[in-house]
This record gives sequence, structure tokens and C-alpha cells, in this order.
Amino acid sequence: LFPSHDSKAAFVVGTDPAFYAKLKFSLADVSGTDDCAFGFRKVEAYQAAIDNYDEMAVLNVITGNINIETILNNAATVTTDTTLNWADTETHTLEVLISAAGVVTYRVDGITPPTVASSTFDAGEVVTPFFYFLHDTDICDTVILQSFECGHQ
Repeated sequence: LFPSHDSKAAFVVGTDPAFYAKLKFSLADVSGTDDCAFGFRKVEAYQAAIDNYDEMAVLNVITGNINIETILNNAATVTTDTTLNWADTETHTLEVLISAAGVVTYRVDGITPPTVASSTFDAGEVVTPFFYFLHDTDICDTVILQSFECGHQ
């Protein structure tokens, strides 16, 4: 099951005012993160592999690197290294903001990363916040979700 157009967990680009999602969490061992992504994706059926979504804009922690990853119109995933890093046992807040026109911006601990990627969801696209986690061959051990916010800006 996934959110419908009428769900409080879904937003319509170009119809809804600007919106955001923010997640504060800690990672015990970042070398165990193959994908630890937070952001927005198109409302569609669940995909076992994060790269198989049709539309997506996330901050993704992979072995300590905080990356921006985007997928638009079922194209290949584009990965941009923000140059920020996440160390073992640290707590950070990831935030993804989407303007009414669909323009995506990112914040880590309330600050725009030094390196960003441009991305814009299509008008009429229905998107929902999500968290995706996949262990690497190493194991992250503990992921502690501390707070979550989502709504209109």
C-alpha cells in the first residue's frame, strides 16, 4: 500500500504550497551503510532497489559520505557528493525541501551542503517522504530515528 493523492503523507507538485521533510537520526557504524536515504519519491509501488524508483530526490549516506541522489522520469540515478561526511555514532538532521514549483533543496543540520545538485519534480507529480536503509557487507548495527517532521513550509 502507498499514499494516495488525498493522503496527508503525499504532496502534489504545482498544486500544494512548498513542503519539506526532516529526519534526525544516528548511525552506529557508517561503514555498514550501503544506502541510508531520506527524502521524497514519487507515490508508486514499493521498489526493493532504491535505484528503481521513477522519481526521487534524497540525501543518501553511503559508508559515511553524504550524497544527494536524484532520479527524474525513470532515468539513471544521479549521485552528487555533498563533501559532507557522517562519522560513527554521530547524530545528524537531514532535510529535503520542495518549492511549490517542484525545485528541490537540501539541508544537513540546518545548513545547505557545500556541493549541491539541481533537481525539479514535474508539475502534477505526487510525492511522499520516505526512509530507505540497506546494510553493506559490514553491518551498521544501530540506526536510531530521533525525530521526524513533515509538512508545508
